[in-house]
This record gives sequence, C-alpha cells and structure tokens, in this order.
Amino acid sequence: LYRREFAVLRWIQRTIPRRPMLPVALFIHHFASEAILIPFVGVFTWVVSLPAAGSTTSCMCFCVSLNFGLKWIWQRPRPLWLDMGKVSEVWNIGAVWEADYSFPSGHSQSLAGVLLCAHFTFQLTMHWLPVMLLLGAFVGLSRNYLGVHWCSDTLTGWLIGSLSGIAWGLLDPYAALLRLGDPLISTVVGLGSALAVILLAAVCVM
Repeated sequence: LYRREFAVLRWIQRTIPRRPMLPVALFIHHFASEAILIPFVGVFTWVVSLPAAGSTTSCMCFCVSLNFGLKWIWQRPRPLWLDMGKVSEVWNIGAVWEADYSFPSGHSQSLAGVLLCAHFTFQLTMHWLPVMLLLGAFVGLSRNYLGVHWCSDTLTGWLIGSLSGIAWGLLDPYAALLRLGDPLISTVVGLGSALAVILLAAVCVM
C-alpha cells in the first residue's frame, strides 16, 4: 500500500510546477491549520452574523475534534516519517514537519467542512457549491505536494469534512438552539458536547 501511495506522491511532486504551487501550499500549511482557523472563525463570528457564523464555528470545532479522535484511533505514520526521499524520492519540498498522526488529513477535513457549512448557513447560491468542493480538494492536493500526507489521508479527510459540512449546514444545530431561546437547553447541549469531546480524547489516548 505504501509503495503505491509513494508512487502517487512522487508523481504529484514531479508533475506540478513549484511556482505557484509551493508558495500556495506553504500558505495553506501555515494559515489553514486548526491553531489559526479556530481563533479566526471566533473573530469572524463576533464581526459578522452570529447565527450563520456561529454555526460555521461550531462545525469547525466538530471537525477538529473528530479529526483528533480519528488520528489517534488509526495512528498512521506520515510519509516523511517513513522515508525522507532517499528511497521513495518523495521530498520534504517545503521544509515543513508535522508531529501528529497522518490519517485523515486535518487541513482537508477542517477546510472542507467549514467551506461547505458556510455555503449553506450563509445561503450562498448553488453556483458556489462546486467552488467550495474544489477548494477543499485543492487543500488536500497541497498537502500531498508537500509530502506531509498520503493521498488516502487527504481524500478521506475531504470526504468526511464535506459530508460533515453539508450535514451541519443543512441541519444547522446552532441556529436551532437559538430559535428555542432556552438558555438551559443551550447550556446542557454545550456541556454535553464538551464532555463528549473529552471522553473521546480520553478513549483515543488510552
């Protein structure tokens, strides 16, 4: 499996020109990470529309939490952990390094989820739907180009994120809580969600 995946990564790195791909891939690597996105969507919620932006932010938190759990369940090594290019000829083109597990891709999952959730919560026209899907897929390609993820990582992350974003955007649980207008229900749901994430993290690291 890894031999075939290395072959695909090698083809991607050799086929796609470094410019403009490398600067774009590095931008995505540094600025589309969870550490940047979560504070950004928080400010976004404060500045823009609370119901729509709040739903998008909650979707982002869900995607990040789910990705964390899946990575610890699978514990799959990254390509560069197994070989730095001497045998596979898949190189650390951007001189970047990731310390967490590989499957599924967090960048792909989080970005795909946020983009598609925003499409529905902000009620964009259907012309934007393929754009959001393609942007999420491109994020995955950029991760493959840098050699930090297997193609199966980014494809799975994109699929999970896309399905999560579409479901979250259509169901819009945050807006549903706002419509209820009951602080007690909102508090119970919030605390229950936080507890579920903590329990998932505890199970994954055991």
